[in-house]
Amino acid sequence: ACVVNAGPSVWRATAMAVAYLAARLLDHRSPPWNAMAVSAALLACAAPLDIRNVGFALTFGATAAILEAAHRVRARGSVAATWVLASVAASLAAEIVLLPIGAAAFSRVTAGGLVLNLVAVPLLRIGQIAGLALVCMDGVGWAADAAAIVATAAARWLVESASLVDLLPWLASRVPPPPSFLLVAYYLALGMALW
Repeated sequence: ACVVNAGPSVWRATAMAVAYLAARLLDHRSPPWNAMAVSAALLACAAPLDIRNVGFALTFGATAAILEAAHRVRARGSVAATWVLASVAASLAAEIVLLPIGAAAFSRVTAGGLVLNLVAVPLLRIGQIAGLALVCMDGVGWAADAAAIVATAAARWLVESASLVDLLPWLASRVPPPPSFLLVAYYLALGMALW
């Protein structure tokens, strides 16, 4: 997190990873849900006003959606088919959970993430690995240059992939912010459907 000059979302993700990995190190084989809940509770205690920040809701909402999708989707078949199914399920789950948050906070709903995540996730992995390689090979000129080229290309393609919404504007719609009772009803219905 310090290497990338982390913002709040990176610190939240780092807190979740540290909680999960610390539990594994101590031989607590609890589900990732517990690590997410512990990190959310600790972050809320450290900065209580952050729970009103839309980034807090987006981070933990997306994480909860992805964890639930991973729990429910069991794929059999080739590695590529499994990856595509898992990626689509995770993207769909995140879109469903974050839809009201996007409508309330940004007056916008979008289905672009379903397609964009299939491109973004591999680009993120490539960029992260190349970035770490760049940091590790700082003193080796040609290796650092190669890693920098790969990291830069992955980051550029990742940013440019967001222009899909510009090419296909029907993937995003402006909506009026929903009233609070509608948000509560949506999440109650979603919780009951999952239960």
